[in-house]
Amino acid sequence: MKTLRLLLISLLVMGLTNCKSQNKQDTENKKYPIEITENIKKIKDEGWGYRFYLKEPQVIKTYPIKKGILIAKKGTKMMFFLAEDHIINGDTIPADSKLRMFSVGKPFAYDLSKPTLIQGYPVGTEKIYGNGSNVEFFEEDGEIKWFMPATDIEIGSIPCLANNSIKFYPTGDLHICTLLKDFEYEEKTYLENTTVIFNENGIINPISEYDFGDSHIPWRFKFYDDGNPKEIMLIADQVINGFPCKKNFSIFLYPNGSLKECVISKNIEIEDVVYKKGDKLMFDEIGNIKTNK
Repeated sequence: MKTLRLLLISLLVMGLTNCKSQNKQDTENKKYPIEITENIKKIKDEGWGYRFYLKEPQVIKTYPIKKGILIAKKGTKMMFFLAEDHIINGDTIPADSKLRMFSVGKPFAYDLSKPTLIQGYPVGTEKIYGNGSNVEFFEEDGEIKWFMPATDIEIGSIPCLANNSIKFYPTGDLHICTLLKDFEYEEKTYLENTTVIFNENGIINPISEYDFGDSHIPWRFKFYDDGNPKEIMLIADQVINGFPCKKNFSIFLYPNGSLKECVISKNIEIEDVVYKKGDKLMFDEIGNIKTNK
């Protein structure tokens, strides 16, 4: 009986050893975007990429990686935390920052661990949306696309407020900022805290007359090709062109800034027709109601 028990235990140990050996061989035979070393304690298939968990910080693709790294299966993009301060494209990125990079060495986005100068701009650490990025870059050349300034800043002649998104065109021209103070443009005064939106020709869109509150631009705004706003998600009820538009719904605009569509926040009566709270109104380019849904 004792001999049988020892035999069974031996067979079990051999089976586990063979299983581990086979798993190791499978891992070695599988093509991964990085070299598999003893420092990698776990690999998780995320569908579009592999997540590699590290035992200790390690330099991977010239970057000092802290906890692990997520790399696209084709090796085109990667995401990781820095284990120490590291210079990227001339900027010193602080340790513990979360980076999203292209394999060619260009940044896609950073979630900085502390305020840092990036391409000469004071980038803050306030998170913008779910993935936590506070500065994003154009894919083509790695120049800043938008960021959250840590301090008040003047761009060109435009005084921009700290902790509100600043957005650029690929040319480097200013697309959006929230005004630090009253600003006069073509004999019109835009008040402080107003989010001004420039088209690609440097002209302020008329929708900038309205207060859209906290300008978390990356996810609240969509634009036409010329940079004029196409859709804005409201975070507060807002009267636009005389119509009460409801928060947490998008308004849709024509390129000239006039209202195209909105969900109304209260009952209104127009020419003996009653429109109820929650109705979606649609307009022509001169402000006349076309239909409602």
